[in-house]
Amino acid sequence: MFGYLRPYKPELKIKDFSIYKAVYCGLCHTLGKRYGFLSRMILSYDATLMCTLAMSLNEECCGFEKRRCPVNPHKKCDAARQNVTIDYWADVSVILGYYKVKDNIHDSGALKKAVSLLVLPFAKAFYKKALRNNPFAAQCAGEYIKAQTEAEQSKNTSVDAAAQPTAQLMASLLSHCALTESQTRVLERMGLFLGRWIYLSDAADDVQKDIKSGGFNPFAEKVKGGFKIQALAEPLLNSCIYEVTTAFDLLNIRRYNDILINAFYLGMPEVKKAVLSGLSNKEKKEHFKAVYGI
Repeated sequence: MFGYLRPYKPELKIKDFSIYKAVYCGLCHTLGKRYGFLSRMILSYDATLMCTLAMSLNEECCGFEKRRCPVNPHKKCDAARQNVTIDYWADVSVILGYYKVKDNIHDSGALKKAVSLLVLPFAKAFYKKALRNNPFAAQCAGEYIKAQTEAEQSKNTSVDAAAQPTAQLMASLLSHCALTESQTRVLERMGLFLGRWIYLSDAADDVQKDIKSGGFNPFAEKVKGGFKIQALAEPLLNSCIYEVTTAFDLLNIRRYNDILINAFYLGMPEVKKAVLSGLSNKEKKEHFKAVYGI
């Protein structure tokens, strides 16, 4: 997960922003409790939103409590109480974080590769524990890595084919949180396009870097041929937003509705603008504070 699912802060009510931060903090505390302090480094906005969506379907609210933040232990903050849903997305975060570290070793620059090599033993230890805690998520991730490797090694991989493994991964992981058969179908469709959104956003964001490094990117050849990434990626990202919001409207949301509407209807379009802006990560944080200043 790469942080491409974010709320649009200016339009969030104070109470909703507090709830979102509480889910973020609850997921952070759960990671620390289940896997140790270092595992908190893999916490992502994507996992936080997925967790919020899954919890919104539950009949009962998990509740919140005051917890001390390890970054600022003198201050207590609101955090969602540990529950089955938070445990699930903490496990998913650890499993995908492990594969992300391995990917960085093969496809990153010297500095990032060196850091990833240092982190790998810890990530591997976390993964082994997550495998015991959540064999379903580990199996989904293993199938995803196999399919993604095959897609990237193919000489004529299309953008759709390259995005499909991530799309299928998120469809499987999200639909597993369904409470009814109808929810399963809707969450599977929603997860499919959330996964596609994450992959395409990351590919569009990194296309220039991947062209320089020689890393795989489904947009690279056309961009080198003179096409603008905006023209290539924007229609695809727009279709993801349409499919995600259409599926979301079919769900019976019991709570956190305003947060989810904000993220899907306002956050995703704003992230799209940032991804297609061509700005560096530092510049995006400055120019798109509405989503990067959470």
